[in-house]
Amino acid sequence: MNKDILKKVKLWELPKPAKLYVTMFLLVMGCGYLMALLNINTSMGLLRETYTPGETITYEFGGSSYENIVKHYRGSVEDPAAYPGMDLAAMTSTSHTHFIAMGVMVFCLGLPFLFTVTLPEWLKKFVLVDSFVAVIIAVLSFWAIKYVAPQMAVLMMFSGMLLGFCMLFEIAVPFYEMWLYRECECPAPEVRAEPAPVKAEAVKDAVAAAVAEAAAPAKPAAPADEKSAA
Repeated sequence: MNKDILKKVKLWELPKPAKLYVTMFLLVMGCGYLMALLNINTSMGLLRETYTPGETITYEFGGSSYENIVKHYRGSVEDPAAYPGMDLAAMTSTSHTHFIAMGVMVFCLGLPFLFTVTLPEWLKKFVLVDSFVAVIIAVLSFWAIKYVAPQMAVLMMFSGMLLGFCMLFEIAVPFYEMWLYRECECPAPEVRAEPAPVKAEAVKDAVAAAVAEAAAPAKPAAPADEKSAA
């Protein structure tokens, strides 16, 4: 029943205003994700900008992503000004914002993706569920890096890749089905008429007649004199 409900809404049959509305939302979410990647690179010191008024702006990369992620949350003794670390208040505020904002984002992206039909069912389930799993792993990795071990930065990197993979499908597939996909208009296969099923009452009557005939006493054989006279 649930699958039938989802199949009733076909993205390519939506009116044009609805298509434009969903398309603009997908584009904005895609741009937002790209800005999130840039924000990660700048906030964690992966990409640094040097600017002095009247001079040229210069950019430099500040080390590997793994090392800078660890320094961002645990701080750095060598460069405390650039990497002061995060205290409990900052960790709580960041986790609160990420859970709510990213949860709503993933939920909204999943709505049009629910009605797609071009992907296998198992892949749709994987993308819908794992996009939320990626958010949970990302937020938990903040705390794991800070209070468990710096090696937990690998979890954060993994969650970012997983979320990017899921968002790629949640943006690209609905866009494709709204504007490029067309349902096959092949003629319906010929349906052969099946023989009418035998009614249960007729079967019961036939069985009852056969049983009655088998239970009836056999007729006595004719005497020998009658046979000779005949």
